[in-house]
Amino acid sequence: MELLCSEVDPVRRAQTDPTLLFDDRVLQNLLTVEERYLPQCSYFKCVQKDIQPFMRKMVATWMLEVCEEQKCEEEVFPLAMNYLDRFLAVIPTRKCHLQLLGAVCMFLASKLKETIPLTAEKLCIYTDNSIKPQELLGPGRLIRVHERMNGAMYREILSANLLPSARALKMKRGWVFQHDNDPKHTARATKEWLRKKHFKVLEWPSQSPDLNPIENLWRELKVRVAKRKAKNITALEEICMEEWANIPTTVCGNLVKTYRKRLTSVIANKGYITKY
Repeated sequence: MELLCSEVDPVRRAQTDPTLLFDDRVLQNLLTVEERYLPQCSYFKCVQKDIQPFMRKMVATWMLEVCEEQKCEEEVFPLAMNYLDRFLAVIPTRKCHLQLLGAVCMFLASKLKETIPLTAEKLCIYTDNSIKPQELLGPGRLIRVHERMNGAMYREILSANLLPSARALKMKRGWVFQHDNDPKHTARATKEWLRKKHFKVLEWPSQSPDLNPIENLWRELKVRVAKRKAKNITALEEICMEEWANIPTTVCGNLVKTYRKRLTSVIANKGYITKY
């Protein structure tokens, strides 16, 4: 009697793409883009007031242990650390939120690099349940615009945040992107960028009632921020980021569930104000 043992790699992998691997232009373009996103090595002196280098080392060690124990792809940890450093180089962060930030970075990196990514629930267990799954998911990313917005800046924000947010929120295939008819949104370059990325965009007629649920989220954020009474612009930005992350996913879910009622109400009122 003969026994035949055959081990099959359980990880599903894409086929080799010769364009990505053997065309030198891809590497050169990536190296050029990388320069724009390299974090400043001095952010502990310039940006962070509450976080010290040894704290970063502690959370980095924890992140590495999680990746090793979960047998993540080798690219997950360095990508997560890259996300961590890029965030800390720009946004002042409290030390009590550092582990949450590390978990979010691993969550996003795993979504990008793993065929079976880490779940929010599993990451929360590794924090001894000091953070909740809704803190990892939330309503998506909130980005501060430091200058007057233009088309190029808008496309850069979309490039850095749209797809990662969709992955982090576990959006299924077929999701639709919505923005209004602002000139930055309807510019030919923006339309071409969205087309090349194969994003499905919701048609938005001119002079239409503003039914985007984001307006309700902005109101939710304003109410929460007003209660905190920020003393300066730096504190205001920190509070906005914190309160945005604290908005429960149930709030977003309810906005989606009531959308049909909103449409019906607007039609009944012939486009005028409704209770929504």
